[in-house]
Amino acid sequence: MSNKNFVVKNGLTVGNYNVVDNNGNLTPTSIIFADGTSMSSTSSIGSAGIPVRVNSIVSAATITPSANTADEYTVTGLSQTATINAPSGTPKSGQKLILRIKDNGASQSLVWSTSSGGYRIIGVNLPTVTSPGKVSYIGCIYNSDDTYWDVVAVTTQS
Repeated sequence: MSNKNFVVKNGLTVGNYNVVDNNGNLTPTSIIFADGTSMSSTSSIGSAGIPVRVNSIVSAATITPSANTADEYTVTGLSQTATINAPSGTPKSGQKLILRIKDNGASQSLVWSTSSGGYRIIGVNLPTVTSPGKVSYIGCIYNSDDTYWDVVAVTTQS
């Protein structure tokens, strides 16, 4: 793949793409992300990583992830039936959300919001109970055309 040039105020190399300043010079710079992490002109996506906003709670009867602050929403030690509400905030089309759920060692029931703005299954089944002591991941993509979080992946630790 050949290098591509984009004109920006400061430069940064990302993968095979060179980002240069208005004069065509690759200039050192750093990017500071909303969560306070940074990436410099000597970083690459592979070494610096793309910051992921992770929010966590320990057990709750009502779980409401925020589309404005979380890319991954972790629930640990779930000790009761939980209703998983539609994420709050203002999601963007194509935005990803991963829910990671682990109970307290005893199976717990899960109730999902499936009305508009909530979760819509696409080729998978939403878990209605947890597997005792096991981690489950639920992968979602926001579909702004239909105003649903399309659930496209569900997997549980074996």
